[in-house]
Order: sequence, then C-alpha cells, then structure tokens
Amino acid sequence: MFHIVINGCQNVTMKGLKVLASGNSPNTDGIHVQMSSNVA
Repeated sequence: MFHIVINGCQNVTMKGLKVLASGNSPNTDGIHVQMSSNVA
C-alpha cells in the first residue's frame, strides 16, 4: 500500500505536501513514482 502513487505521468509538481502515517503502521512507503518523468 502506498500513500501517493504517480504512475505514467509527465511534468508533475507537488508543493506543500505533507504525508503522515501512524507510527505503528505496518507499511509506510509514502510516495511511489513509476513510469513517470519530470516529477518534482
């Protein structure tokens, strides 16, 4: 499980993003980028 997935995207800009997960969460991958370009 991912909190945010950017898949097959181009020219992605994220600003002021805050990703939170519980301290006892079994999976805290956060942001997953795949098959994308120009991600900032």
